[in-house]
Parts: sequence; C-alpha cells; structure tokens
Amino acid sequence: MVDPYAIYKDPLGLRPHVVDIDTLTRWNKTEVPAYEEVIDNSTQTVPFPYREDINAKVVLWPGDVTRLGVTAMAHPTNEAMNDRNPLSDLMYEIGGPELRQEVKHLRGCKTGEAKLTKGHQLPARYVIHTVGPRYNLKYHTAAESALFCCYRNVMQIVKENNLSSIAFPCIHSQRRGYPVEEGAHIALRTVRRFLEKHGDSVDTVIFAVMEHEESRELETWRVLCSRELVILR
Repeated sequence: MVDPYAIYKDPLGLRPHVVDIDTLTRWNKTEVPAYEEVIDNSTQTVPFPYREDINAKVVLWPGDVTRLGVTAMAHPTNEAMNDRNPLSDLMYEIGGPELRQEVKHLRGCKTGEAKLTKGHQLPARYVIHTVGPRYNLKYHTAAESALFCCYRNVMQIVKENNLSSIAFPCIHSQRRGYPVEEGAHIALRTVRRFLEKHGDSVDTVIFAVMEHEESRELETWRVLCSRELVILR
C-alpha cells in the first residue's frame, strides 16, 4: 500500500512547514458538491438544519495532520499504543523521543477511549490518542458504537481542557476494514451533535483527510460534509 505521508517526510530530519489554521477555508465558505455525485443516497432527507455558526468552525483539509498548528491533534492507534503505520511513524519522528516516552507511561488505551499527552516537538501542543475499532459486518453495531465513542471522547477532552482547536485524521482506518463512507458519517454526525451542545467550547475542528485515489476518500468526505453539515441555504 502506498504511504500517503511519504511526501511529508524530510530526509534531513528538518521540521515540517507549519500550516496556520487561520488560513484554512471554513466549511461555510466552501464550494459544495452535490451529494449524489459520489453516493447514491439522494432520496434521504437532510438530517440537520443549516447552522452558520457550526459550519464556521469546521474545516475539511486535504493534508497531513502533523503539519497543522492546532491546539491538539487526534492520533488513532492500537490498544497497546504501539501501532506501526505511516501517520504514527511520522508523528513520532516529528514529536521526538519525549512524546514516545510519555505515551509509554500511559500503559495502553482501550478501544473507544481517548488519552491526552503533550505534543512535544509537534506543531500541535497536545495529542489526543484514541483507539478505533476493527470492522466486522457481523458486529457492525459494536464497531459503530466504538467509533462514535472515539470521536465523542476526543471532543470531551477538548472541552474539559479548554483546547481551542482540534484536528482529526481518519480514526476509522481502512487497515482495520472500516468502510470509508460509514466512518465519515459517524465522524461528522458525532462532531456536529457535540458542537450543537458545546459549540462555545471550541473554535475550530479540522478533518485532515489524505487523498487515496483508489478509494476516492477525500471526495467522499466532501460530499458527506455537504450533507451532514448542511450548507444548503
């Protein structure tokens, strides 16, 4: 499988260019594609009313989450917190040995839970580690519930620690068999509902989605955002 993060790895070990999140386009200013362009679900009703204040907090960004100058970034891992994958490898490479050492002291994390560490040398001041579920169609409901808990618990940590911005990579990993569309639905709906209740607790929520040509993942997220965040006027 092609490593989508390879282009961001510097062979000289230099720190990456930090992306100022104030330069990113908020969802209320984003040109929206038609939902039915990618997903044949156009007969369904719109699940949420349009909220300018919520859409102004959300960003869909096609890039590497480790480059974002956010208060916190989410990090999907396994229960032992030693998962080897392109994002984790890059995060530890940039964050340095102090980050890896702090994670070791956490002594693991259960599926659906979330734990906070400092970001150390990362652009993000903090990292919120969470463990997404393995997907099995037979246990679909359990996987859905666990993924919901991941996003909810990350947002709860953001609220409890007064963190003004959070960036999410995809917690629902294709490596763990989770369907892209279903995972994105859960992510967007969970965050949307959280912002409806606790919108004053956070200024910016970024979904950093790497493009995968074979899955059209970024395009899928775009059209789902047009549905779940409801830019319709």
